[in-house]
Amino acid sequence: MKNVIQIVLDAYCFHNLERKIGAKEVTPFLNSLSKESVSFSNMYSLAPYTEASHITLLGGENTLENGGYLFGNGTVSHPVAEAYQNAGYTTILGYSPYVYSKAYLRNIDRFYYTRLYSFQPLMDYRLNYFRDKFMDCALDEQSLDAVCIMLEEAFECWLLQCRDLLSHNKNCALIEGMVSDFSQIEEIINILDTEKNSFLSDRKVYIHKLFELWKEHPLVKLSTMYNKRSQLPLTSYLLEKYSSSFVYWQNKWHSALKKSPLHLFADFQMVFREKEWKDSVRSLRSALAFRKNNLIRDYLHNLNGQSKTEASLFKMLNVFEREIIECDKRQEPYFLYFQPQDFHLPSVFHSFDCDDCSVVDEEFEQAFELMDGLSDKYRGNLLADLSAHYCDFRLEQFYKKLKKELKNEFLFVVTADHGFPSYYNPPRPFIYNQTYTEAFHIPLIINGNETARYDGLYSSLDAVEFIKIHAGINHKKDIPSREYILCEYAGPGCPMINEKKIWYTVITDSWKMSADVPLSRKPHCGDIKSLYNLKKDSMQLFNLYRGHKYRKLEKSLLNFIEKRNSELQSKIPLDD
Repeated sequence: MKNVIQIVLDAYCFHNLERKIGAKEVTPFLNSLSKESVSFSNMYSLAPYTEASHITLLGGENTLENGGYLFGNGTVSHPVAEAYQNAGYTTILGYSPYVYSKAYLRNIDRFYYTRLYSFQPLMDYRLNYFRDKFMDCALDEQSLDAVCIMLEEAFECWLLQCRDLLSHNKNCALIEGMVSDFSQIEEIINILDTEKNSFLSDRKVYIHKLFELWKEHPLVKLSTMYNKRSQLPLTSYLLEKYSSSFVYWQNKWHSALKKSPLHLFADFQMVFREKEWKDSVRSLRSALAFRKNNLIRDYLHNLNGQSKTEASLFKMLNVFEREIIECDKRQEPYFLYFQPQDFHLPSVFHSFDCDDCSVVDEEFEQAFELMDGLSDKYRGNLLADLSAHYCDFRLEQFYKKLKKELKNEFLFVVTADHGFPSYYNPPRPFIYNQTYTEAFHIPLIINGNETARYDGLYSSLDAVEFIKIHAGINHKKDIPSREYILCEYAGPGCPMINEKKIWYTVITDSWKMSADVPLSRKPHCGDIKSLYNLKKDSMQLFNLYRGHKYRKLEKSLLNFIEKRNSELQSKIPLDD
């Protein structure tokens, strides 16, 4: 058996590995690593967002297998970590107390918080769906039960982290520096206990009050108080760096953006052929705003003057490096899984929570060296490329240190939860970033003692099994490629898939088709939203749907959706 270090770069599309600025590769380390590893060129996530994709990555199941991603790992049969635990591994998780993330602690031996708890994501991504229902009419029992489970989880997660912080538990090593005033933690615990008791005494009344008060509810105000964190170090130093060094690069990027082509015909088609024309116009405005951007300036001025939501990749790697070295000394087999968000929301290109100027200077030198190739021919998002380069540099330092220090064999796995089109900014219609191939196409690099290149179609479900094979706990020799990939998503927010349409995306070697289908009936051609020829139109600018020329193809792709929709109908009770 081999130890496993699995790093999941949030929203890191496969095509970010192919980026160059001038003649220089944006990710030279990962590109080099992939050549001496088992790597995949057509690996696809089964979902386009983090919350849904983790049902596969950490749950080992299809995204909607047990009714969706509402309760995270709480409903999966056998979490991925269980297989490692049963094989004698110590399982370690970088844990973000996000919506329902406590369920992801199933079969986890040790965890490290990567961010402070926040109540806001629960409101934005889950409760708002039920509040809309509440504002229209009284909530049904199923909805009330779901909200009760969510609030119980919220109180438990929040209180647990507060108490861990007060006791200076080892699992708070990454977040202690974010707390501006530890004396406030006691006060927050007392208020939370009061709110929890009020909820437990009459759940229905408490939920109605929450939905009526909404942003004025005590839990929202308490979350703001809890997340008032300490000032980031080096803020003045970073602003000085911008004024002395980055103005020049910002201007060069502006010049390149002005000369990048507009996809006028595709834009015209999107606005005037798509039904959701208001969203299409909004996407066009977003694309035009991108051309006028001051992203580097805004990033350094605004984001570095505020607190971040999560520990940096640099800080995570330092903590996990120590954990791995200790396991190695004890001859303790381990499975480590963590997901830094440095590349995504917001993209970063230096270790923002580091107080060592020499570390930041080295990262900036890396950035300057890459930007030397910037010219008017550059096409893309420079901030995203700098962020990808930062992640690549940090992972290289981490990998080299482990190779030098560790005595036992390990797999070094780099992948992503889903993709995001940060490398370019074409306008997209209303389901932007949810049905285009860049939302699903992810890298998978498994570095051990073997080298192989897989060019067939594979899904993140296959990725889970490939890692087990190379770790030595799955004794299959190989996994066959797929005829097609079927991605599924129940939309942003709460996945009540017996009430909402499911967004299906079928991807083959040559075609990509998307449709949204209610679970209650058989799919038909009227559900199709888009059809793209990936061989001739890799950027998916020209929607071919509505052409009778492709009706036979559409029906054959729709058969894949029909099969899956029938499977889900048999597993999930539908309302009368």
